[in-house]
Parts: sequence; C-alpha cells; structure tokens
Amino acid sequence: MRAEKNYGFPPTYKLMLRALMPSDKLKVLDLGCGMGAAGEFLNSEKNREFTGIDIYEPYLKICKKKGNYKKIIQADITKFEI
Repeated sequence: MRAEKNYGFPPTYKLMLRALMPSDKLKVLDLGCGMGAAGEFLNSEKNREFTGIDIYEPYLKICKKKGNYKKIIQADITKFEI
C-alpha cells in the first residue's frame, strides 16, 4: 500500500476537506495558493475548476507545472476590495 502525500495538512483537515467537496463540476478559488499544495491534494483527478491566485511568480510557475489549476493569476490579494 502506497503512503499518501502529506501536503502539510493535518490528517483531520484533509478528511474534512475531502468530505465537504463534491466530486464534480466544483469551482474553487485558492487565494494565496503558494506552490499549489491545496490544488494538488484536492484536485488530483483534475476534475474540478481550480483558480489559483498568488503574488509570487515562482510559486505560480510551480502551480502551472503541476497542472491542477485551470487558471493561475498573479495578484496581491490584500488589494482586493469586496
């Protein structure tokens, strides 16, 4: 049996997230996506529409390379107004 990647999430957090996420046609906005650990963990089957936003371009390049995000946006999330 192959061990599951940790991705830096506590085990209870991972179980909770998986239980809350429907399996199809879900759109997710990952603010401050970093190197894409959440997208890699939650969208490993690439069946959800993930958008990642981060200010640091080298992290966004890593996210793009992993292929778990449909859109990648470079932006400072502290500047967003609602």
